[in-house]
Amino acid sequence: MILPEGLVEDDKVVKAKELHQFVEKELKKKDFFQQIYPTTLLIPESRVFSSSFLLPKYLKAEALKLEAIGNAQQEIPIPFEKANIVVSQGARGKEGVRTTVYATEKEIIQELLNSFTFEQFHLVALEANSKALFRLYLRYAIKEHRVKKAETLIGIVDVGHSWTTISLYTPEGSSVFSRTIVFHASSDTEKTFVLSKKTVDLFIETITEIVLYFKAQEVQIPLIVLGGVEAAEKEMLHACNEKSRDFVIKPISQLVKIPGVNTQEVHVFGAAIGAALRSTHRRKYSYQHNFIY
Repeated sequence: MILPEGLVEDDKVVKAKELHQFVEKELKKKDFFQQIYPTTLLIPESRVFSSSFLLPKYLKAEALKLEAIGNAQQEIPIPFEKANIVVSQGARGKEGVRTTVYATEKEIIQELLNSFTFEQFHLVALEANSKALFRLYLRYAIKEHRVKKAETLIGIVDVGHSWTTISLYTPEGSSVFSRTIVFHASSDTEKTFVLSKKTVDLFIETITEIVLYFKAQEVQIPLIVLGGVEAAEKEMLHACNEKSRDFVIKPISQLVKIPGVNTQEVHVFGAAIGAALRSTHRRKYSYQHNFIY
């Protein structure tokens, strides 16, 4: 479904009542939505802040949470009393435990809940969009495109028509870095956005700078995964074919194989499929960050 203009602006719901009414009307058209379904709701990456660091292994429970939140507030530019905070722990290493704090404004979450609370949806998780794309990659990546080395990171680039976020994950799924780029794509029609060569060059330049920064820290980023509808545009695909760089950058449709889903659908519905994996395998992914708890 295509949303009417003015309901969502800058990845933020601004007319929750109208959006709720629109979605409700669309649901009534679908016989599929006559039951109750476990549901994962995705927050646009541009509205999620994160900070990642190593904490001592001896920290537990409340002490760990307080230490993590204290560290994160120094890096995240929103007051935590106005935010929903999630502390997530990942792999243990010699230097400590990889810990990530996710934060998003309470208003963002409340407006999403106001818009998508229906009896057909049993909400089980509320997470960042890039996490769903990363989950899709982990589940369906073609063998030759899998990255497994513990000392490497995997880049997930969520390409939109006004915001694009570059996120880095460990192969185990811990978020290590996130940066959002703001831009404005040109429009061929009311429903189609086109990334200019200038915009794509900015993406590639920013990604290259990030890769070089982490390389200087002796951390490799061998693969950059591009998700989102705009990731399959001509200019972006042309940039992906450049052979001169020392890392691989590819649209997610070239990296995964999903039964019954074509390449265009991977870009349109990729994040939704990643979210559905969490909804249907709640116990398996229960350790991952979730803004509703």
